Amino acid sequence: MSGRRAVVGTLAVLAVAALMGSAEAKIVGSGFDPPFFDGFGHFLVPDPPSPCLTLSPGFHFIDPGFQGCDGVSLQDVTVNVDDGLGDSALLTLASPSELLFGMVLDPSAHSTVVGIDSFLIPLSCTDPLGSNDLCSYDWFIQWVSIVKPTHSDPLHGLFNEVLLFRKSCAEDGDGWYGHEDCNLSLFGEPATHVSFTPEPGSLALLGGALAAGWLARRRRSTR
Repeated sequence: MSGRRAVVGTLAVLAVAALMGSAEAKIVGSGFDPPFFDGFGHFLVPDPPSPCLTLSPGFHFIDPGFQGCDGVSLQDVTVNVDDGLGDSALLTLASPSELLFGMVLDPSAHSTVVGIDSFLIPLSCTDPLGSNDLCSYDWFIQWVSIVKPTHSDPLHGLFNEVLLFRKSCAEDGDGWYGHEDCNLSLFGEPATHVSFTPEPGSLALLGGALAAGWLARRRRSTR
């Protein structure tokens, strides 16, 4: 338990130090805590003259070929995984990712980011205590924002999710050397209570709360 506590605490401190040093962009934190996994991620959104935060309310593509909004990226992710059977692992982002294609802006809070759409983003897996085989899978995370706007309310029906996937591969038995049959499956239930918070003001609180939730979940799983 002390090993996991140290790993999560160190990651939170490093994230605070790195992200608070960025003066040329906004950092938006995203927290999530469904059954069997919890975590947080941080997105970088360029300040003006980039047009991203000056666009109209609602959904916008993150692609200069559409509306000129470019440069939004996922800076880091930490996901604590617990399969409910006593096995757990820590998932992290190996390097910043630009596998994002959409962003939702809120008109009532000075164009605050309230939703993100991403492709499947690969994560690295570590097992600090070497006690299970969860790291034998390939892991992926995805943010999804569904918006059904009306004329009077561009954010009517906003619904955010975070989905966690794991991929397992095995030889398909057809005799082809090195040929694999892979299965990508959803892990647990999607996170539907997803927060998007301007940083760095709440970054330490967010990291501390999620780390505390992870430790509490570990205690429950070992009972």
